[in-house]
Amino acid sequence: MIRQTIVGVCALCTCVKELCESHFLPRAMYKNMKLPGDTSQIVLDRTKSRIDNRQVKTHLLCALCEDRFSKNGERWVVGHGFRTPGSFALQTALKIAHPLAETDDGWAFSGRTTPGVEMEPLVYFGASVFWRATAHDWGCAAHRLAFGSRYQEEFRQYLLGTGAFPSNAALLIDVSDATTLLEIAAFPFGGRVDGTYSRYEFHIPGVQFTLFLGQRMLEAARRLCAVHSSEQWIFLSCNPRGLTLASDMMADRIQTGVSPKSERPKA
Repeated sequence: MIRQTIVGVCALCTCVKELCESHFLPRAMYKNMKLPGDTSQIVLDRTKSRIDNRQVKTHLLCALCEDRFSKNGERWVVGHGFRTPGSFALQTALKIAHPLAETDDGWAFSGRTTPGVEMEPLVYFGASVFWRATAHDWGCAAHRLAFGSRYQEEFRQYLLGTGAFPSNAALLIDVSDATTLLEIAAFPFGGRVDGTYSRYEFHIPGVQFTLFLGQRMLEAARRLCAVHSSEQWIFLSCNPRGLTLASDMMADRIQTGVSPKSERPKA
């Protein structure tokens, strides 16, 4: 079969180049997602209210930007995220580390100092997936997030390496403490909260990324941010939350912040 060459504007660097077949979620991640007793890779598509094994992809990025996404985030997250039962390096690193604080549903760790945890690729990966949801509709208009031109451009510049992580954005990263995980992912979703700020989230097996966006976001969200907080917080949750954000729990956490505790999670 002759490979089709697609030339167009790369969504990230904005140069006219040959475009690669870009995946919404990393292609390498699909092989680690399946239903019990099944070998198909599955993703929760909230726009269709069903689980799908279709790898969502489109011609979006040039080869250079695809490689940038891989080297700066995807490679580390795929390699240290959930791979198979018993193989989840990021979770293991948190379970054997000493937490700085206890939350209502788990523990808080300094991503800046915890061995085995690298926040830069985690943050870059999370930002890249959220940005991808703003840059294209991926075959369904409901998949597309509306950050607004200002924030979409700020994230593009950050991912391109020409700007900082947006000052009015807060990214929270939660890792599940569960031994048995639901091995599926969920595309980014969310929107405005009370007309004051926006909140979005997506999931990969064992990890939840939540993004708060806007000048009027809750100040506590900034304090718990994996980027802007002095400790670069990352959380280990002892209460598996499946595929949906436990809104009440998150609201409590955001309002109260974290409280110092000496207890450590069980390995």
